[in-house]
Formats: sequence, C-alpha cells, structure tokens
Amino acid sequence: MSIGIIVQARMGSTRLPGKVLMEINGKPMLDHMIKRLQVTGLPIVVVTSCEKRDEPIVSWCIRNGVNYFLGSELDVLKRYFDCAINNKFTTIIRVTADCPLIDPFQLLRCFYTYEKCGYDFVTNRGPNTRYPDGIDVEIFSRKLLWEAHTNAYNPLDREHVTPWMLRHTSILELPCLEDYSSYRYTVDTKEDFDLVMQLFKRIEETKIFGTYEEVICLMNEKTEEII
Repeated sequence: MSIGIIVQARMGSTRLPGKVLMEINGKPMLDHMIKRLQVTGLPIVVVTSCEKRDEPIVSWCIRNGVNYFLGSELDVLKRYFDCAINNKFTTIIRVTADCPLIDPFQLLRCFYTYEKCGYDFVTNRGPNTRYPDGIDVEIFSRKLLWEAHTNAYNPLDREHVTPWMLRHTSILELPCLEDYSSYRYTVDTKEDFDLVMQLFKRIEETKIFGTYEEVICLMNEKTEEII
C-alpha cells in the first residue's frame, strides 16, 4: 500500500484571494501547513491548477523542495485522480491548504483507523462531526477515487472531490469524546486569517506544538487578542 497526503491549494479564493501564500510570522500559510504535515513522515504532494495565477504556488514548491502536481482548475476530482495515479498512491489523504493549523497527530489517528476498520472512507469531518473546523482530514482508497472520477458528472461533485463518495459509500467518522464542532479556525476570510495569526502567535509564546486540543484551549482564553 502506498499512502500519500494530497494538499489542495489555489490562489483564486473568492473571499480571500491568495490566502495560501499570505504570511504568518514571516512565512506563507502553506509553509506552516506543510511543516506540520511533515511530522507524519508520509509523502506530501501539493496539487494546484495549470492556471497562470497559481504559478506562485508552484514557485514556492520548487524553492522549498515540495512535490507538486498540476491539473484542471475546476475539475479537482480529476486533478486528484491523476495525481494519485502519477504518484502510485493506493491510499489518499486529502487536506486543503486553508487549514494551516492542521493537527498531524489527528491525521495519523485517522490513518491508523482507516488501516484497521475496513472502510473505504474515513474522516473526522463528516455530517455528525464533533471536531473543530480547521483540522479536516479525508482518507479514501484509490478504488473509491476511481469510481467517483468515472461516475460523477455534477460540476459540484467534480470541484469538491468527495461529495459523490460520501453519497455512494459507507463512511466512518472518527469519534470524539467532547463536542468541539462550534470551534472554527479554517481560513476563508480576512477575519479568519487574523484569528489564525493570533493563534500562531500564542503557540509561539507558550512554546506548544498546537494540537487541536491546545488550540481550543487558546481559543478559550479570555484575552482581547483571541476573542
């Protein structure tokens, strides 16, 4: 079995264009995310589009020795399938570049669960999730990815990669003892980005790694910086 983390990245976000390369503590958001993912020891590929506006992502990958793959801008499902075939991945771990505080230990927990459970799809952010929005992980087999690529015709299914899979297979949602689903630190807007910058600042000040439990503790701090 060949496992790979495929990071979906683009510059053309409607609400916050160029967000993946916006700087936090002097480094692009994508840089922070990749460094956290490298803790897992798993292969990482950044998938972006062939469009000119995404060339800065490619340039960043080349400068930093990060593997990348180019594909269709709108047919992200095909982009994932082609990337998986090109890299001979039989198990795909999907994450998106707007989650710079991704928790690699949570990702590994999802992966170990996937290995043992016999499901073709494991996630911590399903319909009944109890996890915060900002550590999203989806793990699925290349077989299921191929089925989606072959059978999905709706443009939304092709743009968002996994909706067809979620409708056509049994999924396993990672259990969580407490309900943290009201917490959100993914980056869609400038306000989101400002919050994440403050969280990174507090992580550095308190000398912690920033697991999702630690980030939630920081968000519960009664300080003007975080609230």
